[in-house]
Amino acid sequence: MVTSMHRYLLLLLAVLSLAPIGSSQSAKPQTSEEVNLDSVHPGQISGGIYSSPYFGFSLEIPLGWKVLDNSALQALKKRNDELLRQQPQLGRYSSNGEVDSPLLAMIEREPSKDGQHHGLVQIQCTDVSGRPGQPAADEFLKFVAEASLRVDPSFEYSSTLEPVTFGGREFWKIRFTQKSSILWHGERLATIAKKHVLQFVLLSPDEGGLPRLEAILRSLRFDEQIR
Repeated sequence: MVTSMHRYLLLLLAVLSLAPIGSSQSAKPQTSEEVNLDSVHPGQISGGIYSSPYFGFSLEIPLGWKVLDNSALQALKKRNDELLRQQPQLGRYSSNGEVDSPLLAMIEREPSKDGQHHGLVQIQCTDVSGRPGQPAADEFLKFVAEASLRVDPSFEYSSTLEPVTFGGREFWKIRFTQKSSILWHGERLATIAKKHVLQFVLLSPDEGGLPRLEAILRSLRFDEQIR
C-alpha cells in the first residue's frame, strides 16, 4: 500500500518522468538497515550509504531524508513504461529507443519554509549501448531538453550546459523549470558509465535550494576502474 509520503514522492517524480526518460555543508550519512532496491541494476543501502555495484559508485544519504522503497520505485517504473507506450518519442534517443530506469529516489523529511514542499534527488540510468559511436552526456541532455519542449510546454530548459565535477567524475549539467501547482526548479546532471547515461536529477520548490541539493553530491565516490 502506498503511504501519504509515497504518494507525495510519486507526485514529485511524475514531474520528472514527464520529460524523457542554501547550505554549503557536506551531507551527513543516515544510519539505516540494509535495503535492496529492485531495478534494472539493483543497488543497496547500508549504514546510510547507497551503493551501486554495477556502476561502481556510492552516495551518502543525508540525515532527515527518506528513500523511496521498492514498491513505490516499481510504481514509478510502471508509470514510466506506460508513458513510453503512450508517447514513444520520449525514448527515441537512438534507433533502439532507450528508456530511463530509476535507481534511487529520496526526499527531504522536513518541508521547505512554506511548510508544504520538499526537495528531491533521483538517480536514473539509460542504456545507450546500442547507439552508434561513443555516447556523450552533453548530447543526451540536449536531446532531453529538445524532446521535453515538444512533449510538454510546461518545461523550460536552459539554453546552455555547464561542465561540473563530482566524485572525481566529469558531469554535464542543465537547469530547467516546470510549472505545475507551483514553479519547480531543477537540474539534470549526466555522466557516462558502462555504456549508460547516469543522471542525477535535483528538484527544488525554490531556485535557492538547488546549491543545497548539489551539496549532497559532494559525497559521491566512483570506482575509477569502472568507466
